[in-house]
Amino acid sequence: MTGLLVDPFVVRTVCVGWVYRHVKADPLTGRFVDGNLFHTSYVVGFAENGEFVVITTLNSVYVCVAMEEQRQELIASLSILPNLCGQCTYI
Repeated sequence: MTGLLVDPFVVRTVCVGWVYRHVKADPLTGRFVDGNLFHTSYVVGFAENGEFVVITTLNSVYVCVAMEEQRQELIASLSILPNLCGQCTYI
């Protein structure tokens, strides 16, 4: 896992949310630090895992944390993303 995305939503082909516990967080530069608004690279797949949605991007894997209604909206948005890479897995 690369990090957590809280209150995520889809914008075009990426996911946007507040990032926490990113493996590349750097407090000296402020890059990827907890609580920053963040966007992923292209989403290439996702899966539901209990109360979470796990998204795979071209570069990373994120666990998305959201309330039930928002989680269902996220899944609906992810389900209609175009297959950008020819090998995307939307389950």
